[in-house]
Amino acid sequence: MALPDVVSREEWLTARRELLIMEKELTRQQTAINAARRRLPMVRVEEDYVFEGRDGRCTLKDLFSGGRQLIVKHVMFGPDWDRPCPGCQADVDEMTLAELRHLCSRDTTFVLVSRAPYKKIAEASEELGWFIPWYSSYGTDFNYDFWATLDFKRGQLEHNFRTDPDALDGEESAEVSGVSCFIHEEDGGVFHTYSAYARGTEFLGSSYTFLDLTVLGRQEDWEEPKDRVPPVRGGDPTFTSLQKREQPETGGNPTMALPEVVSREEWLEARRSLLEREKAHTRSSDALNADRRRLPMVAMEKDYVFEGPQGPLGLKDLFGGTHQLIVFHVMFGPDWENPCPFCSDAIRVMQPSLFEDLRRRDTEYVLTARAPYAKIAKAKQERGWEVPWYSAYGSDFNFDLNVSFDSAAETPQVFNYREEPWLSGDDAPGEMSGMSFFLRTDDGTVFHNYSTYARGLEGTIGVYQMLDMTPLGRQEVWEEPKGRVETPRPASPRFDT
Repeated sequence: MALPDVVSREEWLTARRELLIMEKELTRQQTAINAARRRLPMVRVEEDYVFEGRDGRCTLKDLFSGGRQLIVKHVMFGPDWDRPCPGCQADVDEMTLAELRHLCSRDTTFVLVSRAPYKKIAEASEELGWFIPWYSSYGTDFNYDFWATLDFKRGQLEHNFRTDPDALDGEESAEVSGVSCFIHEEDGGVFHTYSAYARGTEFLGSSYTFLDLTVLGRQEDWEEPKDRVPPVRGGDPTFTSLQKREQPETGGNPTMALPEVVSREEWLEARRSLLEREKAHTRSSDALNADRRRLPMVAMEKDYVFEGPQGPLGLKDLFGGTHQLIVFHVMFGPDWENPCPFCSDAIRVMQPSLFEDLRRRDTEYVLTARAPYAKIAKAKQERGWEVPWYSAYGSDFNFDLNVSFDSAAETPQVFNYREEPWLSGDDAPGEMSGMSFFLRTDDGTVFHNYSTYARGLEGTIGVYQMLDMTPLGRQEVWEEPKGRVETPRPASPRFDT
């Protein structure tokens, strides 16, 4: 493998701080794009689509199930297919009930829609163990109207908001994966606000990233444009503030500053303009991921000792036979009774299939915390978590990775690569969350390549987002730098190859 340079910790910190400046700029770009997405005009849905689900026939309005917003995942599953596409299956496999609850707390419902007859959908859903509501649009124009089915005879050749004669690849018709977002008004009207396809859906996988596609956004007080939702909560990644069902009765939906209602043609013009910005951001993100993989690495020379269910073990033992290791630093101090709610929510939205997909890309995912292992084992059992979780109690691991702090220290302490005075004193938190990434070479040497904290954690819920932070990346042929893996895979959301 053509691995990164091995440097001193001081040289690595210099390179990491330079990369952090680029990451923050990209985050600001993403925030601006999210705001532009929420400003997109919307189109009234005039067609009376009829779907079929578990409880029989239903309308588009019924799919909201009491929510104000609806996110539809277009699953590729044609009428004459026996199974849904493997890429869509991989996407849905990684979703959890916790994500649906998080979305529900923001007045947003998530469903799946396919063109296969419902009998086939019901059989596939049971076989795959999917819990997300899944509806059939068979016999309606829904998939055609929202660019999820291409058809030569119907002249339906537009994919990702441009006409693409090669999209059918010689076939008469084709199904397309994507996401569409809707909102309904108090008068019962339903409006289409957004759709995304191709790499536009690549970053999805957490409640925040799904909400960023909707017209109401995360419904937090820092977002633009203002006045979309009253009351507005502060930034709350725990999804516990102002739960939907706890909001006061208002006798209907409060007045909201919603987007302008326009014709479909006007919406398409605005959507194509935004798509150019999204694609530019994707290209910037690809370049940043490549720079992240070029980041030098530091040999881990300390003999850290962790404790797990099998007793004491070293850092290299946490890899579980893989070459890469992702560590989620859980805020759970030695004298704490429970881990922090944010960390708990971040872990709750991870399916076992996510960890399996990472292992298929030679990457292990574990949790660590400074609480004694007896507390960790109890907390893990109470929450039903399946991800490996180890105690770093008594070692310098958390301090060296800047997620644990000495509140009595007289010198400034560092978090997210800068000195922070609030880490000292009686009110100091003592613990912070973060993620660290390591590589193990065949001779057993372990190297630290990357760590991220604060808003750098936002995009890490999802296999691609996590792999993008590792030195080997997604291990696909298009990535830079070349030579990281001996046999890179074709670009594919499938993880069974």
